[in-house]
Amino acid sequence: MKKEFTKFNKLNFSEKLIIIESSIILLIVRFLIKIFGFKTTHYILNKLTLFSVKVKNEKLFIKKAGNLIKGASKVLPIKTTCVEDSITLWLMLKNRGIDSYLKIGVNQNTDKLDAHAWVEIDGYVISETESINKPFSGFKNRFFYEKK
Repeated sequence: MKKEFTKFNKLNFSEKLIIIESSIILLIVRFLIKIFGFKTTHYILNKLTLFSVKVKNEKLFIKKAGNLIKGASKVLPIKTTCVEDSITLWLMLKNRGIDSYLKIGVNQNTDKLDAHAWVEIDGYVISETESINKPFSGFKNRFFYEKK
């Protein structure tokens, strides 16, 4: 835990805010999924805008947010899932007016159920390595946020 605290102290102010924001959202998403399930949680969060923040550099935010969310999920007292991490990233992008897709896919090349969730913008995976699409085929229904 001391190692994580040292890493956190080395972050700049905006990165610390992203870590704090994502930690809170991860816990909320976890709670909502446990109570209402995925579909209702997604519906609620798609209709709800927690706040609206404009970012100066969208590309930089997109690049940093995914990694910082993963960092936040590692230090929380609960183990988060890829669905919770991806919903958190998707919601943070939505709150900043950045169009993105929440994708869920299944690896059909194994004998056991192997599913995964990730976020895409303009067909590019932003929350994982680009190779995520190869083993996982996404469902036809994509969960999308689009600016109005």
